Amino acid sequence: MNTDFDQNRAAEALAAMDRSRARLATAADVSPLRHLAFALVIGGWIATPALAQPWRAMAMAGLFVSVPLMVLWDRRRTGTFVNGYRAGRTLPVTIAMVVAALGLLIASVRLANTGAGPTASIALAAIAVAGVYAGSRWWSRVYRRELTGTGE
Repeated sequence: MNTDFDQNRAAEALAAMDRSRARLATAADVSPLRHLAFALVIGGWIATPALAQPWRAMAMAGLFVSVPLMVLWDRRRTGTFVNGYRAGRTLPVTIAMVVAALGLLIASVRLANTGAGPTASIALAAIAVAGVYAGSRWWSRVYRRELTGTGE
C-alpha cells in the first residue's frame, strides 16, 4: 500500500474542493444592482396595498413574475442560483429578513385597510427596500465566508 500516493490524491482532492468553493464565493459576490433588484421586489410587495384594484393585482402579478426572472439572471451570470432558504449560516439571515418583511407587509395591509392612505404603505416599502438591500448584502457576505471558511 502506497500511503504517499493516497495522501497526495487526498490533498489534491481537498485543494480542488477549495478552488471550487472559492469560485462559488466569487460568483456569490453579486453586483449592487442585483441586491437592489431583490430589494425592489420585496419593497414592491409591501407597497401594493397602496394601490386600488385592479392595479394591485397587476402589480402583484408582475412582482411574482420578477422572481423567476431574477433566478434566470443569476443562472446566466454565474451558471447557478443559490436558494436563500438553504441550510447553513445564511439561514438566520434569511429568517430575519422574512420576519421583518412580513411585519412590514402586515403593517402596510392594516394601514391600507384603516384608510391611512397610500403614503403609509409607500413609506413602509421604502424602509423595506433599504433593509432588504442591506440584508441581501449581509446574506452574500455570510455565504462567502461560509464557502471560504474565512472571516472576510
